[in-house]
Amino acid sequence: MLRLGQEELSRCGLTEKSRVLVGLSGGADSVSLLLLLREAAEEGRIASVCACHVNHGIRGESAARDEAFCGSLCAGLWVPIRVIRLEVPLFAAKRKLSVETAARIARYGALEEARAFFGADCVAVAHHADDQAETVLMHLLRGSGLRGLSGMAPVNGRIVRPLLGRTRAELEEYLREKSVGWVTDETNLSREHVRNRVRLELMPLLRTFNPSVTERLCALAELAGQDERYLSEEAGRALDEVSDEDGSVGIEAMRALSEPVRSRVVIGMIERQGLRDVNRAETERVERLLSSPNGSRCDLHGGYIACTDAGRLRVMAEAGAEAWEVTLVPGEKAKTPVGTFDSRFLAGNTPFGRDPREAFLDADRLPAGLSVRTRRAGDRFFPLGAPGEKSLSDYYTDRKAPLAVRSGPVLAAGNDVIWIPGMAVSDRWKITDGTETILHIMITGGKSWQDRD
Repeated sequence: MLRLGQEELSRCGLTEKSRVLVGLSGGADSVSLLLLLREAAEEGRIASVCACHVNHGIRGESAARDEAFCGSLCAGLWVPIRVIRLEVPLFAAKRKLSVETAARIARYGALEEARAFFGADCVAVAHHADDQAETVLMHLLRGSGLRGLSGMAPVNGRIVRPLLGRTRAELEEYLREKSVGWVTDETNLSREHVRNRVRLELMPLLRTFNPSVTERLCALAELAGQDERYLSEEAGRALDEVSDEDGSVGIEAMRALSEPVRSRVVIGMIERQGLRDVNRAETERVERLLSSPNGSRCDLHGGYIACTDAGRLRVMAEAGAEAWEVTLVPGEKAKTPVGTFDSRFLAGNTPFGRDPREAFLDADRLPAGLSVRTRRAGDRFFPLGAPGEKSLSDYYTDRKAPLAVRSGPVLAAGNDVIWIPGMAVSDRWKITDGTETILHIMITGGKSWQDRD
């Protein structure tokens, strides 16, 4: 009978001390994951298992059926479960996103909320070998490089994927052997979405050429991942060697690098400024600057540019960006030009993490007049553990803050900076043993400065 091996757990960083939250949809893959991890917990190979079911508010009665199934399953297994109900269509309309994209964003936000609620170390999701093969194929069709062909990683932040080496058929057979049922999401049968068409139409066609196409695509992902990790490590070392303290790099030193390493150094330069979702067209534009006249520039996403100056290549925020300020009412949402700051109150003993997109503050000691805004003259900040406050500008200089953070938002009251997203909260309003109520702020949306999944 199927069993999660120690190597599969180790690849996800799971040990006998790991507390794992399972994202439980009710489908065969997530039900299998729950049972397999529960068995690992019973054997002492992980510490504990809990679950979260997310009702997206899309499928009406069938969604209610799935929710009830997950609740009943966990009750029978004595697994703690948290059910979170969302209104994804409304969220999608407000954010002008597709329902599929909005559901993914909202789902991962809900899973993180449940992880913090249970005090779990990570969130296990049930992506398996067939999902991996479909992902690689979709990236291939879009024209991806090695990074995309590497598919999904076993670990991505707090998300872990223990089932990447198991096929859908193996998981369903495992459940049949254990006489455990599952539910089927009828939207998975719709050919409206690209992934469904790849699964329902393209993969069956490819199996007529090679019945082992799933295994071959997963092997490609593994090999591509090995090469990508090696080249990325080489690029990281090269970037450290050619970078100055201000983040610029020497053009001649860049020209001397091999092409695969040079393109990844460019990606590293951009990402060190806090930008994500760097595409090939952008890296090609930046690389062309290396042979362009001094003073040349090109645009990047998120209001950033790359430019050459005095024999050096720089990535920086576009000059002349407008200042802005948005009021934040504790417990409510504040929509800003760089994302939505969603705040809510938690009990003082709630476990909390270290995600740079989140802040946990002592709600009872916060001053009135909170706002999210760009930095301005006279801003002061009290670093954690420091003897006193200093100017925000001096703090940025001391910490060698990247341009993306310097030009990014702060949470403030007057000139007192309370939180610098991506860096730190003020010592004045940090959580202490005496904190009774926490104000939790999570940022969603925006790509100009955040570290996104």
